[in-house]
Amino acid sequence: MKRAVLVIIALAGLLGMGLPAYAGNLPSTPPPPIPSGGPQGPQPATGALRQTHAGGETCVYNSAAGSPCVNEYQGNTASGAPVKVWQTGSYQTNLWDYNYLTSMCGSGLVTSTCPFTVGSGLNTQFMGDPIIQIEYGPAGNCVATSSGGSAVNGTCASPEGSGGSNGVIMVLDQHGTQYNCQYSNFCYIVNRYWSDEHLTAQQMCPNSFANGSTLYLDYAYGDCGSNYGAWFNY
Repeated sequence: MKRAVLVIIALAGLLGMGLPAYAGNLPSTPPPPIPSGGPQGPQPATGALRQTHAGGETCVYNSAAGSPCVNEYQGNTASGAPVKVWQTGSYQTNLWDYNYLTSMCGSGLVTSTCPFTVGSGLNTQFMGDPIIQIEYGPAGNCVATSSGGSAVNGTCASPEGSGGSNGVIMVLDQHGTQYNCQYSNFCYIVNRYWSDEHLTAQQMCPNSFANGSTLYLDYAYGDCGSNYGAWFNY
């Protein structure tokens, strides 16, 4: 009997040896679902890269602030117009979704030579992570960067990653797990343009959780402070 108990304990220990702990200060509870009547409920991980799904939201978790989401500020879809954050809810201007660049770098995943500058160490740091852009479904534009690092409307890239505005290429930092940055799974969103500019990882963060706050694409990796830089998509 004692031997059986020891075996069970040993197996439990092995099963508990999962992925390395997330380095960021992440919430332990999942975000609330979109309220009744909202655009779409939580989506499960599919186990394969998807192009996009209509009507998703991309939000950073904060229960007190209503999980601020990427927002087409004041409905202005013009190129260069600001993209900010607004609380989650059934707002058409929040319908920003992950668009996986399934053919970029050959397979849609970071390799030893793509998509970051070779020699920077960034490709090694994010090896195997999915490459995305964040697309506004109603208009077909993507999150891009201003010259000062804030998020603006821009032209989306092709599935191969070409033709897009500065800042549209992003990487989902999943710490070794693939395809699961949805709903209760939180990921940093690393911006290729600013990471290459600084030769060190730069991530997407709001400067606060208040409605209409500026969304930046050039925060130093892991340096969002109390403004969580961990995003979910549903």
